[in-house]
Amino acid sequence: MALNKENVFKNQLHSIASVRLPIIIAIVSCHVMIPCEPNTIEWYLIKFIGHETASIGVPLFFFISGLLFFANINKDTNNFIFIKEIWPYKIKKRVTSILIPYLCWNLIAYIFYAIIDKHFEWTLLFSHKVYWDWNYEVKGFFFYPADGPLWFLRNLFIISLITPFIYLIIKLIPPKIGVCLLSISYILNIGVQYDFGMINTFCLFTMGAYWGYYKITSLNKIYNLGKLCLILFITISITDLYISNIYQRHEYLQHIGILIGFPVMFFLSRNLPSSYKNIDFPSLSMFIFCSHGFLLRPILFITNKLNISYPLITYVLNIVLTSLLCIISYYLMKQFFPKKISKILMGGRI
Repeated sequence: MALNKENVFKNQLHSIASVRLPIIIAIVSCHVMIPCEPNTIEWYLIKFIGHETASIGVPLFFFISGLLFFANINKDTNNFIFIKEIWPYKIKKRVTSILIPYLCWNLIAYIFYAIIDKHFEWTLLFSHKVYWDWNYEVKGFFFYPADGPLWFLRNLFIISLITPFIYLIIKLIPPKIGVCLLSISYILNIGVQYDFGMINTFCLFTMGAYWGYYKITSLNKIYNLGKLCLILFITISITDLYISNIYQRHEYLQHIGILIGFPVMFFLSRNLPSSYKNIDFPSLSMFIFCSHGFLLRPILFITNKLNISYPLITYVLNIVLTSLLCIISYYLMKQFFPKKISKILMGGRI
């Protein structure tokens, strides 16, 4: 029975790979939001794709990251062994897979923006502004780096540093209670103004940690409920959009929708064509995620020049062109960059 559960769990880990690229494209759609007259059909469609659906992306990645971090840890491992042996090994790997790419891509983003804006300052290459709070003046205390979407990698590395504490939690608090408390905390959005998203990061990562550590094998049940979850997600998303200008705390409903969106993404990914599964997921997904933030800028410049009358067409065009530019750039990198440099940028995913 235990062996069968282990095999089912391993199959779940393989199925997770297929959800990465759809999540990345959803995240791209989140960052190409364009002006549109509120409460029109186009506004609802753009917001549904780029706000409600795309908002699943980063939270689901945090959940998957927590799951993968703890997936291969034996329940018999005591706290001392975890801190002395497992934790240093995993942090060392994440320096290569997260921290170094994070620094490199933010540096690339700054150079890219400096060339376009024709304004370069050498001192900024060594400034916290590039790597931590590039958009502080615009975004406030969330602290985005120069390559804005990479706040996810920053938070992921930070949360990895406190995994001994998370390990203690998931061992002391039973899974049903722990996941329930974390879900409520996430739904209520208990983060404070200056936490740069770390409390929500903690909730989502630790939920995934429970899933990975206890080898929870519920994906088959989730697949069976996929259509129901999809209907619920669409209903909640439309309701959230409708009340977003009326009810100040509508994010509670949005967060419920995001959690329901997790099984929806797995359900939809499972039904993709078999040829899709041959795509180089980890490497290509990493490249699109790290590059789309600044490669989007020339695409927006081009589509704005086209003066398309229909915002929805402009919006879809931005997503498609940005994704294509990222994919073309990825294969050019693989073709012409030294493999060692490509490996550094991809965090060893090539």
